[in-house]
Amino acid sequence: MVRLCQLLTLAAACVSLVPAGNAETTPATYEYIVVGSGAGGGVVAARLAMAGHKTLLLEAGRDFGLEDEPRYRVPSFHPQATEAGRWAWHFRAGHRPNINTDFYPRFSALGGSTAGNGLVAMYPFDADFAYIQNITGDDGWSPDNMRARFARSVEHKQHAPGNITGHGTNGWLPIEVPPLSLDDDPQLASILAGAAAAVLNQTLDASSFLTGDLNGPLRDKHPGMYQVPLATQAGARMGSRELLLSVYHAKTMTGEKRFPLEIRLSCLVTKILMEDDYAYGVVFTSHDRLHTTLRDDSESFLWPIYYHPTDMAHATREVILSAGVFNSPHLLKLSGVGPKAELGIPVYVTTTDKYGHVTGRGVRRRKILFQDRPGVGENLRDAYHTSVVARLPANWTATAHCLPNITGVEDPCLVQHERNFHPLARGPYVRAGVTAALLYRSSNADPDDGGGPDMLLYGGPVKDHGYAPGFSALPANDSYWTWTALQMRPRDTPAGKVKLNARLGAHPLWPPDVHFNFFPLGDANADKDRAAMVEGLALARKAFASAPGIDWELGEEVKPGRETAGEWEVNNYVTHSSFGGHATGTCKIGDVKDEMAVVDSKFRVIGLKRLRVVDGSVFPRPLGAPPLIATYLAAEKAAEDILKQAEKERRTEGRTEGQTKKLWYRPGEGKKHN
Repeated sequence: MVRLCQLLTLAAACVSLVPAGNAETTPATYEYIVVGSGAGGGVVAARLAMAGHKTLLLEAGRDFGLEDEPRYRVPSFHPQATEAGRWAWHFRAGHRPNINTDFYPRFSALGGSTAGNGLVAMYPFDADFAYIQNITGDDGWSPDNMRARFARSVEHKQHAPGNITGHGTNGWLPIEVPPLSLDDDPQLASILAGAAAAVLNQTLDASSFLTGDLNGPLRDKHPGMYQVPLATQAGARMGSRELLLSVYHAKTMTGEKRFPLEIRLSCLVTKILMEDDYAYGVVFTSHDRLHTTLRDDSESFLWPIYYHPTDMAHATREVILSAGVFNSPHLLKLSGVGPKAELGIPVYVTTTDKYGHVTGRGVRRRKILFQDRPGVGENLRDAYHTSVVARLPANWTATAHCLPNITGVEDPCLVQHERNFHPLARGPYVRAGVTAALLYRSSNADPDDGGGPDMLLYGGPVKDHGYAPGFSALPANDSYWTWTALQMRPRDTPAGKVKLNARLGAHPLWPPDVHFNFFPLGDANADKDRAAMVEGLALARKAFASAPGIDWELGEEVKPGRETAGEWEVNNYVTHSSFGGHATGTCKIGDVKDEMAVVDSKFRVIGLKRLRVVDGSVFPRPLGAPPLIATYLAAEKAAEDILKQAEKERRTEGRTEGQTKKLWYRPGEGKKHN
């Protein structure tokens, strides 16, 4: 009860704001302001506060883990969490030109998208880090240093005992492999045996599969089949939310607050305050449901900003932007940092009186450019996913008694999960829908990529063929299995973009326009990527066909269906049904001489001081693994870089006169951006 009261107090305190426009009110001042509490911002804010620095964390969402605990905690419920109305951003993304209707899951809650992701805690490939090291010259990104960071600071290994080389036991993030027995259901062993035969040309080695290490340091060069580790503890979700709350609630021996961390929820940052070439604070607004979205092409209302005045906070050291792959470039553009050609756009203008009442509205053109950075919002990339879904002859025995989607009826599997606290006793809901992952090298692999696997085939007892409104309501206790082919390293093709809203431009409550560029027409590299995905689809089908003991007269291929058989039909299916979920690149890291780079190797926005971006948007190309662990590691590196900079300033006896005047905003000093 004490814990619950503490969390309720936190949630209530975070939404209280000082009204804007009061001349007698001085904006609150912190050393660091972090925007966003996901895998990037949550870790950075916690590390800075633990080092003794006064830190403000601003999160646009609420505490989903407190307010809807089953959907947050239970791994099998992550699809339902993804579509949880008031916590999801509900982005619409276009994967093909001129189509902007695909649902792309992103989360607005304490913990960011780690509050609703698929929990897959797969260690990145060394090649991803080596690439950043090579283009920047920063050895902090070397594979050895990143692996050491993982073992030292991040991983708290919960796996079965074994070889711990490259693993950690004292980090903050529990990682475990859900318990699994191949004796639970004969269909399971058959499906896995079929995949081993079709993809790896091997017979199923049950012992090797159950004890293999998908996060081991030798994995990169060796194809194989593995169980999938999850970011869970005792079968319950763990992420940046838990790290933040542990730091926020930490007490000294005398009962005083131990770390200077302030968390404010339901606070949407609408602008970064800048003067000359410095960032010195943020503007934010508060409301229960801040970010409007377009649903079913209907009109959305912009009323939250009218009746909820804005507030400001100042940073004496730095502002760290960790709002995500879509929102980080959007906020930079709203603040005037982005492509020069885009930032002379329509601006929705609302005037209010001193009481906050609307006195006028309208759209006018206004130049908002402050810093020309052509790469902001560009280079939007993702890993390709294509699924084959089959209905097996019989239902899965492990979930036959589960009732996940029946309103008003108690779900016995949920009761089992919530009443027990050991993974072996919590039942089938400790798994997140992915049972096995196979790494292999395709015949269309890039010969210059260094070798090793370039494709991932993952599967589980779900009906999963991409994200679409309502996908989470699919029954979990039917007889479906899905194999999904994932291209881990797509070739360099024309990328997508995140742009200001085409209808109302720079209004902060309108979501950005998100356009990927899957398989661009006429591009030779895109054709090679498509060929790799076609091969992956064929292997998934072969895995089903090779499953011993499965009577396909009683089962069937649901997606794409047996009618999709010819070369044109298969290529068309891959082109139009491929989906994503691991977006990167919109604030990419690069050499400072690269005009399309947004941040340098230490996450500093190029051309500006005291402003960094730390989230999945900084990775310059798609990652071989889901980006969760990679982003946690990037945040750990960013925290180290920031703290080294702070120590350097302390050793040089404080800041220069030019830096000191930026500690507070004073009208008339320098070039301000209003």
